[in-house]
Amino acid sequence: MIIASYLEWSKQGIDVLGLAWDDGRKATATHRDRFTLARYLEVLKKADVVVGQNFIDADCRQMDKECIDVSWLEP
Repeated sequence: MIIASYLEWSKQGIDVLGLAWDDGRKATATHRDRFTLARYLEVLKKADVVVGQNFIDADCRQMDKECIDVSWLEP
């Protein structure tokens, strides 16, 4: 399954987590807290492919900066 990821940032860090699938016909977004971030990362781990604007570079750097292990996401 291909998952599209979208993260919104504020000055404090990543605030909104968004996902789309089924060729963009289905999508969801939620605020970020410990629970939603854990669920978000679980979904990404199950995906065959993860795509998104700035996802692999800027978003992964930001998550790493916030001490979230993203080594499994980076090529």
